[in-house]
Amino acid sequence: MAIRNTIEYNRNYRAVFPRVRPAKGDGWGVNAWYLERADPGSKNPALVAAGITGQIQAHRFPTLTNIDDPHDRKSITTLHQKDEVYGVYSSTIRTRGVRGVSPMVMICARWAPDDLAGRIMDIEKDWKVIRTPALGDDGESTWPPDVSADGTPCGMSTEELLKIRDQEPYAFVTQYQALPPSAGLSLFRWWTEGEWPPVPGEYSGVLQSWDTAFAKGTQNDNSAMVETLRLKDGRLMLSHAWKAKLEFPMLKRAVLAQNARAKLEWGGAPLIMVEGKASGPSLVQDIRAEHPDVNIFTREIPKGNTDLYARAVVMTGKFASGRVVIPDKWTPWLAPYMAQMQAFTGANGESDDWVSATLLLMEYCFSGYLGSPPQATVTYGRGW
Repeated sequence: MAIRNTIEYNRNYRAVFPRVRPAKGDGWGVNAWYLERADPGSKNPALVAAGITGQIQAHRFPTLTNIDDPHDRKSITTLHQKDEVYGVYSSTIRTRGVRGVSPMVMICARWAPDDLAGRIMDIEKDWKVIRTPALGDDGESTWPPDVSADGTPCGMSTEELLKIRDQEPYAFVTQYQALPPSAGLSLFRWWTEGEWPPVPGEYSGVLQSWDTAFAKGTQNDNSAMVETLRLKDGRLMLSHAWKAKLEFPMLKRAVLAQNARAKLEWGGAPLIMVEGKASGPSLVQDIRAEHPDVNIFTREIPKGNTDLYARAVVMTGKFASGRVVIPDKWTPWLAPYMAQMQAFTGANGESDDWVSATLLLMEYCFSGYLGSPPQATVTYGRGW
């Protein structure tokens, strides 16, 4: 109705589009209407508006199909509801356009991993995806408070967003970060596979990230390492993961062993970062003193950004957008690594050593320290 009334009454619109005129004799209703056009005999309205399961089968749209919020929180709770929406899309909506001609656009919040957008991204690989998170990679608001041209306040501060994140984590992930929750609010669900092993020359460096056990001289927890290759196109390919419960002297040996393995396997020494907590600083200091040729340093987590779940929320979009890829062939470390990542919910007591090491590395790579890759285009649209 708003679009119809704009065409009929808005002087600015009519000044820009003087040839767009209502064809009231053919129909000028709220949900469907006609315009004066070169093919007045066409039975198809210029615009038809209907619910996602409404009656649109009788019409074709050679210009544009726009799907706006096919789900809401109440209609996403059962598999039957999600199947019904996908069935309407695949059997009806998708067939209303002209293949190769008609563009299709979807604008939506992510309510579940297997919602309509999720299924389309899994099955139809040629959609261009644009994701608009409220918190950016730096943990700051991407739309800071401001005043619009007409004097209306707009935007949200980082403090407001962090408060919402703490009070309503489900709503924050889905509606503010534009990401789908999985069971238990696990964040790492979407993975992209890449050719394994990568072709020599397709990667420009090796990075290793270490999350060390709690205390020097003890064996309280796992120490974990995640390794990636920096691909020439700006993506990261996971190339190795390792963890074990080790006392401090054996941990040093493990770091040196992983350094030597990577140097032999990939043809160059890795850049090694160690989180600056627990035994991390001592580990870096000792290795530098004894092995000055090892490229190792301490990586500090910015103050006020120590919550692992909050850091994961910011970075999980990199997995969804294909900025981080995994091998397309079996490797012994991959299954246990992915199991921990996919099970991560931020709950106390769950295993998160690989999650911590992964986030440390991703924050380094995607926050300008090595030159940020081109901005990803991660929603839910498609040119047919």
